[in-house]
Order: sequence, then structure tokens, then C-alpha cells
Amino acid sequence: MLLISQLKTLCSEIISAIPAIDGGFVVVIDEDNAMNKLANKPNTILVASAPSAQSMGQISSTRNNSVVIFWILTKKNTKDEIDQLEALQPLALQLQTYIHAQAEEGCNLFNFLEIDSLTIDPVYNEFGGFNGWSLMAVF
Repeated sequence: MLLISQLKTLCSEIISAIPAIDGGFVVVIDEDNAMNKLANKPNTILVASAPSAQSMGQISSTRNNSVVIFWILTKKNTKDEIDQLEALQPLALQLQTYIHAQAEEGCNLFNFLEIDSLTIDPVYNEFGGFNGWSLMAVF
């Protein structure tokens, strides 16, 4: 299972690799926790769910895959939400590309990346007023 300290390091590396995410990152437990942490964040921010674990394999040979959801969000404003999604979509694709590249380079965190688990979805009014994209990864 991915440790929270490892997730924080990964998030720091992601925002270094994608400078347009200019609001930093937060790790959240659930929707209420996210709403509290995001209440006054005006910039584009990376949000990551605390990792959960999914057991894989047979009784005699098991491993835990981590499941993490990332969000790239910006506060809803008077712009059309489609315009906000359009502006953030390249960042979601950059995040997906970053994860692919890390897995291909042999990053230990992504040793067991399930490539078909990388799902990017638009989100509207998430966590009490943010638009953007979510990306789920199982690794």
C-alpha cells in the first residue's frame, strides 16, 4: 500500500513537473475534508485522495495495489464551466502522461500500474464549488 508520505512526495513531484498547477496540492480523506481544505484556494490545485488498498492474487501469493484519485481543480467562477474544463484538460492529460512515463522509467511506486485503470473524468461543482478533472489510478 502506498504510504501517505510517498503520496505527498509524488504530489510534490507532479506539481514540479506541471507548473500550471500553481496552487500546490492537498491530500484529502473524504468530501468534507476536501471542502474544508479547499475553502479558500483560488488557483489551480492538485488534490489527491488518501490511498486505499486493494488485495490482488491468490492466498499464497498476494499483494496490495494502491488506489488513488487525483483531481486537478479550479474554483468555479463566472466563466462557462466548459471553458474551465477546456483550460484544465491539457493538465489532466499531462498528469496521465507523467504517470505513464514514471511507470515506463521503472518508478517503484508504479511497478504494478494497471494502465487500463487510468480514467480521466470531468467534474463539476466538486467539493463545494470546483470544476476540473479527476484521474483514478490503480498501482
